[in-house]
Amino acid sequence: MNAYMGPDNPGGLWQQGINDLHPDGQQWSKLTQIDIPSKRFVTIEEQADSINDGWFDNELALGTVAFWGDAPASYHNGSGTLSFADGHSESHHWMSRATTFPVTTTGYNPPGFTVANKGYIDFSWMLDHYGKLR
Repeated sequence: MNAYMGPDNPGGLWQQGINDLHPDGQQWSKLTQIDIPSKRFVTIEEQADSINDGWFDNELALGTVAFWGDAPASYHNGSGTLSFADGHSESHHWMSRATTFPVTTTGYNPPGFTVANKGYIDFSWMLDHYGKLR
């Protein structure tokens, strides 16, 4: 589930609309709070090696060099499925090998990427549909 959706912990900052892990990020706990429900995903297929909890978590800011914290799955011919806050779902085709790396089951070491390659395009698309800075 998108780490910027729903409550985090009892008494957490999420009650004030602040993401507990990334305080610059907006946390949505009600559908009526989501700025663009048709644009914000709620659930996503996650790359198997990056599954470590129930949250799909990445920073909302993108520097010149980056890497996936949690990576999206690309099990469907380089695509992954997402569901959105307005109830629709879609399959999104990823552009880069930095996003569509194989499952190894031996550990998680996603390829990094820079602003000069398609990994940046994928990450940028994800951020645009992920959440927003407060």
